Amino acid sequence: MSVNVVLIIVAVCLLISNRLMHRRISRFFGVRTARAIKRAPGNENLEQMLLDYLDYVRRVSDRNDQTQLEIGALNEKMSHCLRNIGVVRYNPFENMGGDFSFSLALLDETGSGVVISNLVTRDGSNVYLKRINRMESKRRLSAEETEAIRLAAQAGPRRDAEDGAQYSRAQ
Repeated sequence: MSVNVVLIIVAVCLLISNRLMHRRISRFFGVRTARAIKRAPGNENLEQMLLDYLDYVRRVSDRNDQTQLEIGALNEKMSHCLRNIGVVRYNPFENMGGDFSFSLALLDETGSGVVISNLVTRDGSNVYLKRINRMESKRRLSAEETEAIRLAAQAGPRRDAEDGAQYSRAQ
């Protein structure tokens, strides 16, 4: 009789232990997740399942760290891309045609890049390119080229859905 009593006490202790473990799992994972874990086939070893999950979390964290490094490298490269655009259309010769001439400034984040000017006359078209370093040029800039550079610096990187360039007409 004493052996039966001991077995009953052990069974009750195991039942209580099982309920407490179930309650802890439910709090940790949430009630629905805990039920799904209990019902899922092959999940007899909860400790191994948690270890596998922690290993998965570590791998995701490592991939995230690598992705952050790659994003940093891309941001560094992007700072040297010509992303700021400014355009000024104008008529360089009064009483001769329309606003077909333009100055186009293409700058990076440091204000370096190029300004391209296209002067249209009755006889043809002339294209000029001037290097810009930190918002200045070694060559003399026209008022329209200076305005295009100012617009490009003011515009910042392209954000507009259409084309992002800022336009102006010289008077």
